[in-house]
Amino acid sequence: MKKNLLSLILIVLMGATFVATRDHSKKEYKTDSGLSKVAVSAIEDDVSTEQSSLQKAKGIGEEKKSGTLGQQLGDDELIHEDQNRDFNDPQAKKDYGVDRMMLMAFHNRPHVFKEALETYLNEENSIESLKNLKDKEGSNLLHWSVMGECSGCVELLLKKGFPVDLANKRGETALVYAASSGDENLTVKLLEAGANPNISFNEAGYTLLMDAAFEGQVAVAQALIKGKASINFQDKDGKSPLHYAATEGHEELVKLLMSAGANPQLTDQSGKKPVDYAVQYHGEALGEHLKL
Repeated sequence: MKKNLLSLILIVLMGATFVATRDHSKKEYKTDSGLSKVAVSAIEDDVSTEQSSLQKAKGIGEEKKSGTLGQQLGDDELIHEDQNRDFNDPQAKKDYGVDRMMLMAFHNRPHVFKEALETYLNEENSIESLKNLKDKEGSNLLHWSVMGECSGCVELLLKKGFPVDLANKRGETALVYAASSGDENLTVKLLEAGANPNISFNEAGYTLLMDAAFEGQVAVAQALIKGKASINFQDKDGKSPLHYAATEGHEELVKLLMSAGANPQLTDQSGKKPVDYAVQYHGEALGEHLKL
């Protein structure tokens, strides 16, 4: 059963991407995101008999997920249980390049992750060598920590000087994972550590602020704007974050972007302004927020 669970995690993880794809019948852009949430949801739906162990596998309880490292290290029972757990999985390592520390981070286990990290660095290894610890998709420990929503793991890596903008083979940084999955806490942590908020993660020039505007993620958008995300950047179709917020009818995001200096006069490749989409799909009331 343990092998089956891990296989399911890896299948979902390796199959999901953050590449935005066209879907004209529904939305202008559709972004597949939230890797860790998708994986855990799939496992919980498929293996209901292991519900309690899966809750522990996500680590320390929902109320502690976004807490400090000190808070996450406070569950003595869980720490004792994990001291006797083997996180090595030779098959995962062989097939996907998944290291034991990646699994610790994915399962939100900052206590054993901390021990493993300290041991690794004490054995005359460096952060330089640690950043070369990647799976076959090029995702590193910081990616896996974000996928597992392991705030404590992210904190440890950043404190050790792990490079925050190290991308995988698809050009995705840890911030892409955090922001696209709507994780405000980790988005803020990574931005405060110097992560680039203006990374474009597909061929159309789609940015994280566009994604937040499209998805209606106000808190993430606020964090990105505070982190100096480009408000008026336009993708290859000429669309700005304000275009996406207006098209999807996210009034609060429209107000946020306007107050942050978004230009409502920008036109896309079709010659349309954000107000045109707002009125077309959502009526005059939303359009009023886009008039100078």
